[in-house]
Amino acid sequence: MSAFLKDSFPRTLIVTNGTLASSGTSADLTSGQIGAFDAHTHALVTAANSADHPQMYFAQGSFYSVDTIGGGVSPLQALKMSNKTPYINAKFVSKFYKQAPKDAAKQILVVDSKDSTASKLKFIAGKAYTFRFDIQGTPVLRILGRQQYRDVTVQIGCPADDCAGDCDITYVDPALVYKDLADQINSDPTINQFIKATALVSGSAITDSYVAKTTSADIADVAAGLKIEVGYDDTVFGDCSYSPIDYKAKDIMVCYVSSVRSFTDLCAGYVDVDSRFKKNVTETQAPVIAQGLAESVIKDYLLSREYRGLGFSTDPRTREIEKDPLFSLVDRTKSFYRTYLEYNVPTMQNADNTFSTNRFLYCFAADSSAKLSALETFISAWLEANNSPVTLDSIS
Repeated sequence: MSAFLKDSFPRTLIVTNGTLASSGTSADLTSGQIGAFDAHTHALVTAANSADHPQMYFAQGSFYSVDTIGGGVSPLQALKMSNKTPYINAKFVSKFYKQAPKDAAKQILVVDSKDSTASKLKFIAGKAYTFRFDIQGTPVLRILGRQQYRDVTVQIGCPADDCAGDCDITYVDPALVYKDLADQINSDPTINQFIKATALVSGSAITDSYVAKTTSADIADVAAGLKIEVGYDDTVFGDCSYSPIDYKAKDIMVCYVSSVRSFTDLCAGYVDVDSRFKKNVTETQAPVIAQGLAESVIKDYLLSREYRGLGFSTDPRTREIEKDPLFSLVDRTKSFYRTYLEYNVPTMQNADNTFSTNRFLYCFAADSSAKLSALETFISAWLEANNSPVTLDSIS
């Protein structure tokens, strides 16, 4: 027997207090409270009696304090009615998982030494060294329309006479090279929008009062490096001007650092730097994409409201008149934990043994894991009592 599944879509229920109904009907649910009820008798389902109710639905108390708003052609009506899911049969549940939020983190690279270890790279006085910085990510594309790259050349001292054979080599303090690189990067009007550079000595930032080493022995002991901090996009809009079509995301960027070799300069010592292959570059912090953003919760919630006929006005005055509770439910400064339940609802069966099903993905969101623990415990008990092989899983 074959099956055809319609596309799934997230429908978000905002959990405000984290409690489950222990008595009454869906009409008795308080604002934001969730209850499980039998699909046929509408009796309250609990973990204790879940084996007697293999098919149930969730209902959530309305966030509106009034039942009707507006007196125009299409006023908002039946607002106090609880929001209900389609019937859920335990044997048709396919996935049950949760996702914890993650804060966005920027990428941090350190060229050469990141602590008190002596620098591995040696720079010859009077020779030019070129470093390439490739910066990639959505923010770069949005601003420039292409990925960004920049060659930065640094030279300490005047060039010596070129030689094809042996010649005296004088090294310079590597801290001066990294200080020059950092100053050029931070003053560049294009790349300083994406990365920030800091010259280091023994793991600390170099100040203008730094006294460069001059003897060969002292230079060999210098622990210098270049710290590259890569930014990420974090757009912010206020509640008053909020629109669902606004671009709001915390988009990370990545930077690749490499050295550019000149094959025509026979006396210059080759400085081997390439972050792609971890050559003399350490990634001290990997970039992390933010998860559980309030903006994604809001958009999923607005989508679920649209299915129930409740639109969202981009006019703040209209939202005030309609007493839209959106921003009192979702604190946009917080991250959200989410628990997902995916299941199918068969709709028809044809003569050729092909049946169609609707697939639903419900997301329960809260700004703390504790507010979802009672719900997760109940669903797990209900699935187990009705012989479902699906168990709660955690995803990153």
